[in-house]
Amino acid sequence: HLQTALEPHAAVAEWRGDELTVWHSTQAMFDVRRGLARRFGLDQQAVRVIAEFIGGGFGAKTGAEPEAALARAAGRPVRVVFDRHGEQLDGGRRPASRQTYRLGATADGTLTAIDMDALVQMGQEAWVPPIVLPALRLYRCASARAYAFPLRLNLRPANAFRAPGITEGVTGLESALDALAEALGIDPLELRRRNHATDDQVDGTPYSTKGLLACYDRAAELAGWVGRDALRGLGADGLLRGMGCASQVWWGSGNPPAHAQMRVGGDGVVRVTAGIQDIGTGTLTTARVVAAEALGLPLERIRVHGGDTAPNLYGPVAGGSLTTPSVMPAVRSAGAQLRRQILDLAGDVFEADPRDLELRAGRVTSRDGALDRDVDDVLGKLGNASLEAGGGRTPNPDGVAVYSFGCQIAQVAVDPGTGEVRVERIVAVHDVGRVLNPLTASSQVEGGVIQGLGYALLEEQVLDPTIGAPVNAGLVDYKLPTIADVPEIVIDFVELPDLAASNVGSKGLGEPPIIPTAGAIANAFAHATGVRPTALPLTPHRVLELLG
Repeated sequence: HLQTALEPHAAVAEWRGDELTVWHSTQAMFDVRRGLARRFGLDQQAVRVIAEFIGGGFGAKTGAEPEAALARAAGRPVRVVFDRHGEQLDGGRRPASRQTYRLGATADGTLTAIDMDALVQMGQEAWVPPIVLPALRLYRCASARAYAFPLRLNLRPANAFRAPGITEGVTGLESALDALAEALGIDPLELRRRNHATDDQVDGTPYSTKGLLACYDRAAELAGWVGRDALRGLGADGLLRGMGCASQVWWGSGNPPAHAQMRVGGDGVVRVTAGIQDIGTGTLTTARVVAAEALGLPLERIRVHGGDTAPNLYGPVAGGSLTTPSVMPAVRSAGAQLRRQILDLAGDVFEADPRDLELRAGRVTSRDGALDRDVDDVLGKLGNASLEAGGGRTPNPDGVAVYSFGCQIAQVAVDPGTGEVRVERIVAVHDVGRVLNPLTASSQVEGGVIQGLGYALLEEQVLDPTIGAPVNAGLVDYKLPTIADVPEIVIDFVELPDLAASNVGSKGLGEPPIIPTAGAIANAFAHATGVRPTALPLTPHRVLELLG
């Protein structure tokens, strides 16, 4: 499964004496800065990485390219850009895996044993993704064992691809769980409810919040799960239809360090600087929303700057669903401090106690209603001066486990004559704490579902078995979903702010939407056809072999 971002790997490097500037399509500008400084024996402050807007990365864009060494050798700026063939050949990949599951349960569906092992096609280096985590953590089970074995093969090293390991592990586990539900004669969603875990099954730590049961209920309602069996069978159009579900688990807490700084002057415009590289998720916009709420100012007064290491305001890699839960608490903290400074200034201007004043929708008001003035009447007094405030992400809480959860339900139609599988609808309901920006959150879910659909039905890197080289390194032969393949996607959130996680109560959303999609589609296929798939993607050739 290849990341296939719209923008390929690309960078420009320029040396000015012993100072290096790199414009880089990277998800990890501070990691690139550190790596380049180490490589050339420089202080980190002598390296500047600019990565304001990235045309997608999905885990493939976290390292430095050779452009800096080439620029030093050439004595002039150098640009390095992958063409599409190069991107598909060497840009990154999710490793293939072969998973084996053995499940034990009592007659009422209570899980008594989960036994799982996986062979992972790692290539020349053995970075092993957490493919075993779903088997160990997702459901309550007294006895769970899981192992992953990396295979060193003559392939380029695998790297991270949106929810690395977890997407594969959930796909396998949820297929096995559906097979168990069928053997026991228990509704698949009901089986998942009966084995719901309230604490981390690895170390016993309670979850800070968990809305998975509510996700099941809402997804079932939106999908019409009660009519699932009536859907099954051969329709008048000659298609077999079915409906399947899958659960989702992912880390959601974010981490320190993450910093933000705010400044406002006499023009009344607040300038926010943070260590954000926006990879297409709209995180700069989300930072504006958080800053405006924290300050009590209209959105149009906020400007956010990111994608540059020069201010030295650290932010995490834009991966692992880290950005929002790491950086937005820092933005909110800085906003709270700047708001207090504005109200202190307002107290001096209006000869009032700042504790009696409020700043809301750009107006300064007193609690008794006697004062109601535009904030410009305060900020205008600054002239050429400015107010400044900084904020940082506090450490994660002790004694609780912060994870995101979700449920997706897929409805598919299978043509038994051609082997074509068409996804007609996917219902995606996720618990990611407080939703900070509903529009960009929904867009994240849509993108994740579409990538998961590609993983389930279309995308497959084909390798020459003699030399290990890809033979379909291009978009002609490596099939991606197009708009014609995209089903109806119904999105909802169980909004359960996680105040133990951070001061914004939000968990990461980057990875969760892709995790359960393929599992739900595979289970829907099994429901429609009565044949359980054991390999993905479900191409027409593979489907016709299954239906035999």
